[in-house]
Amino acid sequence: PQNTDGQRHISTLKRIEPISLILYANGIFLFNGPFRSYTEPSTQQFIRDVQDGYFPSELQERFP
Repeated sequence: PQNTDGQRHISTLKRIEPISLILYANGIFLFNGPFRSYTEPSTQQFIRDVQDGYFPSELQERFP
């Protein structure tokens, strides 16, 4: 697309690798571990964020 001064600007999106999340009856593996029990407060917050439809707060620094 051209802007008003006749210059062309091209934008591209950076492809980000998928985040690996494995759910078990008693906890999760996020990325390549370590195993995180559902009893851990940080795991509970992660799951709550996902269930509420939010991007998990603990990933926001890594994926701004």
